[in-house]
Amino acid sequence: MSHLTEEQFEDILQGRARASEHVEWCPQCQAHLDEKRALAHRVQRAFSSIHAGSELAERIQARIAAAQPAAAKARPRIIPLHARRQFWSALAIAATILVVVIVRSSHVNTSSQVRAAQTALVGIHRANLDSLDKQMANPASV
Repeated sequence: MSHLTEEQFEDILQGRARASEHVEWCPQCQAHLDEKRALAHRVQRAFSSIHAGSELAERIQARIAAAQPAAAKARPRIIPLHARRQFWSALAIAATILVVVIVRSSHVNTSSQVRAAQTALVGIHRANLDSLDKQMANPASV
């Protein structure tokens, strides 16, 4: 059985949704919703007696205005849609070029590393074959 989520309970309490059929026949969800309603009612009743002074809003707005830097007070710059598209297109092209360069350079480094390993391996084989040739030419030294 799938019970309601906390978000669904909140939607019901805030009036954004109606209680589903599940709540009607599920005693656990019904009890949980009743608890949430009772708590919301107690909080609302507790805060209903608190009234802010008339100058409170002015003081809050003054503090917010003082805390904002000058740049934040300036009007936001609006960038036209075509400029944003050009920017993202250029960024995508640059990223593609960067990926190609990285892949290409790693391929070049890998191939030079492979060539160096092959050269070393050839040297090892030649040394082994030379020592084998010497042993075959002079079987008494073995």
